[in-house]
Amino acid sequence: MGFISILSFAHKLMEERVQAGETVIDATAGNGVDTVFLAKQVGTGGIVYAFDIQETAIACTAARCAQEVPGHRVELVLRSHAELADAIPVEHHGRIAAVAFNLGYLPGHDHGTVT
Repeated sequence: MGFISILSFAHKLMEERVQAGETVIDATAGNGVDTVFLAKQVGTGGIVYAFDIQETAIACTAARCAQEVPGHRVELVLRSHAELADAIPVEHHGRIAAVAFNLGYLPGHDHGTVT
């Protein structure tokens, strides 16, 4: 029996919590892995807000979402996760089902920018 990765463990916890139709946040979009996972959890009736400070990350996430979860509502936000409260519409405040943070650098890209 092997150990579960931290990413798999985080996804398992979110899978148990998040329901179809809810609003969730990927605070560090990166290459879109968590964004796609969250989009699948909330379905076409929910919404994912995916934040990143790098245009490359937003572009990578957009491409992955277009391929893997077309028709799902994913709002890509080129802003720091430190600005979540300002960027999320007020009607969603207090109603976020989950927030994913995967801190570090953008895998496969410039390691000079770190979240």
